[in-house]
Amino acid sequence: MQKNTFSEPVSFLLGMFLLLMSVDSFAIRNAPITTIATKSSCPGKAVVMPVTVAGFTNVMALSLRIDYDPTIATFVSAVGNINLSGMSVNSVPITPNLAKIIIFWTDFIPRSLAATDTLVKITMNYISGSSAFVFNNTAGGGGDCEYADEHAEAMNDNPTSTYYINGAINAQTVGCDVPANLTLTNLIIPNGQTICYNATQTLTVAGNGTTFLVENGGNATLVAGGKIVLLDGAKVNSGGYFLGHITTDGTYCGAILNPLVTNPEEDQTLGGERMIRNEFFKAYPNPTTGIVFIDMADVVGATLATVTVYSMHGGKLYFKNIDGESKFRFSLEGKPSGIYIVQVQSGERFEIAKIIKK
Repeated sequence: MQKNTFSEPVSFLLGMFLLLMSVDSFAIRNAPITTIATKSSCPGKAVVMPVTVAGFTNVMALSLRIDYDPTIATFVSAVGNINLSGMSVNSVPITPNLAKIIIFWTDFIPRSLAATDTLVKITMNYISGSSAFVFNNTAGGGGDCEYADEHAEAMNDNPTSTYYINGAINAQTVGCDVPANLTLTNLIIPNGQTICYNATQTLTVAGNGTTFLVENGGNATLVAGGKIVLLDGAKVNSGGYFLGHITTDGTYCGAILNPLVTNPEEDQTLGGERMIRNEFFKAYPNPTTGIVFIDMADVVGATLATVTVYSMHGGKLYFKNIDGESKFRFSLEGKPSGIYIVQVQSGERFEIAKIIKK
């Protein structure tokens, strides 16, 4: 009797423990936090809208629905994360003013992504106006937006606003009429005048016997999407202000800018005739995954050059004096993906270029 009364409670407790362990092993996990970007664009331009995820751990399947207005932007294409092979992304019209982007992926092997990673990059063709890009977690009983864990169980995604962060596409307010390339020759910026010049690709200043002068009290701002080339004949007098800026976010004249070239205390020549071919230096590969090679084939002998690399926020990341070298490299490994600015100066030759880090 004593043995029976002792063994029955033990068996009962052991059974409860195993049951609790079983229930815990299949406990509902929270879904990743999924965010679609908010972007601005000019009419008729393609705009990439990344969808990012945080907490994507041991996921076996996903289904996402993003609603948008197709009269504002039309779907072009999509590129999924390389670690989620077989992802399907399609746009389906519903009404004249409503369409949905359906993202679907599944695999027998659960997958995990980095702490914050890009799930898919969606390219839209922007028309005009503004449209929200909204995760629809109500259609289909919530099944249109859903993640499945390693046990093929639906993951918790309520409240919706916590796990799905909506985005939008809006009209860009400046820069839509900016030319691709612009050359500034035989211009004088006098005392009291403030002027801004911009180009989506390359701004070339003076050169080939022409001039560009900022006088005492004058203010000249140059904004380019790719490169600023300062040639022989570009000059800033004492008391003048000159700003050269490579835009990293598509904003041009009218925005508040951080200077890469500042007001000199004395008269200063800013360019050199040998840059007329726009081949002072080459930076490659561009885009890069980390290592960047600089080739200054036009610099020979013992010519001294300086190389400065800036982050997309204007912080100086790298500076080096180059003496008698025409080729060298630097690394962006460990740096965030985005746009970086490379500035090279050798004597009177000066050039700024943009590097994209994947």
